[in-house]
Amino acid sequence: MKLSIINWLSFACLIVGTITNAWSQQIINAYGKVNNVSGNILTVSDLNETYDTFEPGENLLIMQVQDNVLTNNTGNNANFGTLSNISSAGIYELATIESINTGGTTNTTLFETDFSDGNVNGTIQNTWNFQQSGIGTLGGNYVLFFQGGRGYWYSNAIDIRGYTNVSFSLDVQQINYNQNNDRLNVLYSVDGGNTYTTLRNLTRNFNAQTLSISNLSGTSLIIQVYVENDNNEYAVIDNINVQGATTTSQNITLTEPLSNTFHTGNNSSVQIISFPRFENYTTTNNLTALPWNGDIGGVFAIDVANTLTLRNNISVNGEGFSGGATSANNALECNANIYTSASTNYGHKGESIFKTDNTNYFYGRGKMISGGGGASSHNAGGGGGANYTNGGNGGPGYNQNNASVGCTPGSGGLGGADLSYHISADRFFMGGGGGGGHQNNGLATAGGNGGGIVIIRANTVARGNCFGNISITADGNTVPGNYGDGGGGAGAGGSIMLQVANWDLNCEIDITASGGNGADIDETDVHGGGGGGGKGVIIFSGAMPAETDPEIDRGDGGDNNNSGSAADPGADRPSNPGANPDGIIEADPSNTLPITLMEWDGINIENKVHLYWATATEENNDYFTIYRSLDGIEWTEIATVQGSGSTNTEHDYSYDDDVINQGIIYYRLAQTDYNGKTEIFDIISVRTELSSNIVLYPNPNHGSFNINLPGQIPDSQIYLELFDSSGKKIALDYQIEATRIHVNSSSLTKGTYYINLKIGDNQKAFQLIIQ
Repeated sequence: MKLSIINWLSFACLIVGTITNAWSQQIINAYGKVNNVSGNILTVSDLNETYDTFEPGENLLIMQVQDNVLTNNTGNNANFGTLSNISSAGIYELATIESINTGGTTNTTLFETDFSDGNVNGTIQNTWNFQQSGIGTLGGNYVLFFQGGRGYWYSNAIDIRGYTNVSFSLDVQQINYNQNNDRLNVLYSVDGGNTYTTLRNLTRNFNAQTLSISNLSGTSLIIQVYVENDNNEYAVIDNINVQGATTTSQNITLTEPLSNTFHTGNNSSVQIISFPRFENYTTTNNLTALPWNGDIGGVFAIDVANTLTLRNNISVNGEGFSGGATSANNALECNANIYTSASTNYGHKGESIFKTDNTNYFYGRGKMISGGGGASSHNAGGGGGANYTNGGNGGPGYNQNNASVGCTPGSGGLGGADLSYHISADRFFMGGGGGGGHQNNGLATAGGNGGGIVIIRANTVARGNCFGNISITADGNTVPGNYGDGGGGAGAGGSIMLQVANWDLNCEIDITASGGNGADIDETDVHGGGGGGGKGVIIFSGAMPAETDPEIDRGDGGDNNNSGSAADPGADRPSNPGANPDGIIEADPSNTLPITLMEWDGINIENKVHLYWATATEENNDYFTIYRSLDGIEWTEIATVQGSGSTNTEHDYSYDDDVINQGIIYYRLAQTDYNGKTEIFDIISVRTELSSNIVLYPNPNHGSFNINLPGQIPDSQIYLELFDSSGKKIALDYQIEATRIHVNSSSLTKGTYYINLKIGDNQKAFQLIIQ
């Protein structure tokens, strides 16, 4: 039963409007933590499918965010945190999902109240003149009660996005009900509509009971309780609880084993990111990524076959590696010799491409690969994070014997080390986090987060209009200034990968991956400002288009006091002398992700499946491979089609598959570059039937007849049966001759018969008349 409550319309609109505004910065990706890679099977946990889902036949990106790159350089000296071996850090790969097997699930409490805090967690509508309503006790427990009137209680909108099998329950009870019009009605609404579904309508004398419902799904849930009773009667509700289930693990089978080696373990992080594919896409909100949380997030990725039209910004600012925490509150004097420690007396190092699990590595002024070091003593600043260039060193810290100069040598965190020798179209990184400042008066600031990663693959990127600025940004966070103690180091810029064949811009798009600024210290004596963040990187698949305005700046070091000295800025140039100092890479397109199809589909025409696809542009495209499957699991290669190499012209391709099977047939298309890289596209399905051209002739006949076939079919695939009008099976003399079956019917008497032709798993029946 559906109940429309007109009085709630304005309230529901308000709820929907509030949710829409809160979601104006839109996430379009799903994420998961990879715990193991075995051949083409990924074991995945920590799934976040709130904004997108992983589905068979769709693409995903697998990325080695962190790896065990600190096997040496772990001593308490200035070399601590220097890169040992890049291993697999920063590599990524495109893959296609073949199947998903769901593992365990866990339930999460999304909303609950027993009214013991005196809060009704919603609103009591009392315009219908309750004699009494509010929080009271019943049997020693707090409850929400109503007496003498008509009205309702409702919850606020409960966010149920990303949860399956959402359920809710509540306890209800009546006291002294005795009239026919007495009632308590429990209703609910999913997704903010003004139409409510009745869970239970209780009338007259009903006992205390628990009401519940499960298997709900959507974006939001509102619960309502409607009550009507007389003066000496009470309606009671209690213990409202909303639960949602989330998947804790999955086994994802890929269509092919991965080309790269990915490492999982205590010092490594591998994640998968959905790669949503659109024919065309026009932004309606600012786009962003789920912030990196140490296991998943930090990456925005989109795949557009034709045109991506930007009317809004894409930003992953500060969504990369996290900044380090401040030190505990203590009054250590100048000490430049603490590079690594397990003590919270020192600032925490910024997060980096090495996943730290050794507490002896957490604190101290030594860098953590691309993460800035934490300040080691009295009011020193944290080091800036790094990516394409080094982060800046944090300011020196306060020296009570020489307050105007500060600690000599300085005890600020060292800036993170750049990764410019290892950055390319095949490997890139989130920005390193800044180190935390030191404090003795509780006024230090933590390090800033690095920028995240943007991956855009599109045939064309267009700008929707020229009103205001449109930007694609992966900047590191600037750390706010403070009025004492040490400042946090800034986050480094992240990475932006733009595999775009054509740019159709009537005005500029701002593209930045800049380091943040370290925290300023507004203090008379020298303390320690935060080090500036290093530059990030912007990668184009081919020459940088003139219509874009890429800009990558190093971050400034924060002021050490208000008299002009400052911590070090991020480095302006990479340590790799062969790298572009501007932080812009114009990549060989063959090193980027493979081509994007404009079209890929199939249609049944008579006894053939006509497969067709089209490309807008191609780079080093050697050939296509077509695979067929009858069950979507086992695949057979049926053809290869030559590609067009490198071209900016649209190309159409097709292939006709002779089929004899009736039902659904699955097809998969793969593309291989000259360098051997292969991409597998979406799976399509085509429904087929045995051709209508399969004809029995002549009919009527006497002596012999023929059945034509859709093509030359192996004898083992063909089986012919004959039945008389009573259903009795009769022996049949026939021969298979190329593309027809010849039948000798001279022994049959006059009458009506039935022929059943089987080809593989399919069959077709005929009526036969012998004269």
